[in-house]
Amino acid sequence: MSLKVYRLQDLFLTGGLTKEQHPYLVIGRHFRFEPAFFARLKELMDGFTVPALCSPKKLDELLAALLVKAAPRPILLGCTIRIPGIKGPTGGVLGCPGNPAASACGIWENPADGWKLLSFPGGPGLAYSGILKTPFYPEISSSGLQGKKLLLDLAAQAYSGGAEEFIALTDGTGSGMEGSVVIQCGRDYVIRTLEEILQDFPAT
Repeated sequence: MSLKVYRLQDLFLTGGLTKEQHPYLVIGRHFRFEPAFFARLKELMDGFTVPALCSPKKLDELLAALLVKAAPRPILLGCTIRIPGIKGPTGGVLGCPGNPAASACGIWENPADGWKLLSFPGGPGLAYSGILKTPFYPEISSSGLQGKKLLLDLAAQAYSGGAEEFIALTDGTGSGMEGSVVIQCGRDYVIRTLEEILQDFPAT
């Protein structure tokens, strides 16, 4: 089944099910939307599998390695996935495929081309472009928000601060992990959850 791809200028969002029926969502920034890129991404995600005994750290490492194979050219690429039986929070990665992979540390990074990237241990991961009018460092633990509501709140904060483009995701694996992604360009945004992917692609 072909993937539906949402686009906001250079940002994209897509998702589906692996061959083992695990829902996933992928977001990123790409200068060229060649059909070959999305065909390769779908091929890799559809075939994504994990070992019978897989740690949370290992799952994120496998996801990061897959994204490097999918597209070394995009500036930013991220994925959230739900894999039953693995303790979380895990199953969410965001970064620049051309840079060395690193664990989330809660410190702003500069991956490429004017973008700022921030990933928290246990999520979420977020990135924006543009010159902010006010400093932006979200207090994740004190907000009490999770999943889709958290990403909507972060997107509103980024837009209010002057961000031109914004992407973010939450972990999808582990107890209580919703697994959500958002892309935003100006006032326009698209947000999706893994639960919505399961509704779009009923298990066969």
